[in-house]
Amino acid sequence: MRRAWLALFIVLLAALPVSAGKKKIGHMLKPGQTAELASLPTVVAKQNCDNWAWAATLEAMLRMQGAVLDQTMWITRLNGGEVCLPSAGNWEDLQRTLERTYYVLDDGRKLRLEPRFVPGAPTVPDDLILAVRRGEPRMLVWRGHAYLLAGVVYDESIGSNGSREFEITSLKLLDPCASVGSPQRLVTFTRDKDNAAEIDGVFSVRVVWL
Repeated sequence: MRRAWLALFIVLLAALPVSAGKKKIGHMLKPGQTAELASLPTVVAKQNCDNWAWAATLEAMLRMQGAVLDQTMWITRLNGGEVCLPSAGNWEDLQRTLERTYYVLDDGRKLRLEPRFVPGAPTVPDDLILAVRRGEPRMLVWRGHAYLLAGVVYDESIGSNGSREFEITSLKLLDPCASVGSPQRLVTFTRDKDNAAEIDGVFSVRVVWL
């Protein structure tokens, strides 16, 4: 009798489905999907320092929205001169400084800025993917260094009811301290190789024309 129960248990165990990693039953997996900026900015940091990397990335983000505010202006205003610093500074202070006043361009147009800093690694992949697809610039700060988010590689899971889930596998980052065309210009953060805890946060800024 005991052998009969044991044989039945083995048969049932063999009939159980084998897990296929993170693939969900009833979902269609589309791995290796990409979203990339249509064109990459050519702004290069004037000094190879983390405060200039932030200022150059900010300049690129604003240029993508039609606002020309040079990186030197930001460094002079925030750091009191063209100094080289190992950090852009406190993010809350930077955010308050950017939104405190309005700015006037050389052509007379006025604008104000709506900055937003979200600390830590991105937790909502949909937002990041859509931002890249729409050409809405994002700054990713990794190990204290500012990069422009140039592209996203992700896996897409489509449910039987049409629902979609996304999982980012790597981020393509533009290093503003590297010259245009150099191999160091584009850097890749890979989920399986790099440490997400080393991502300081994601910074965005929207131009509001007055």
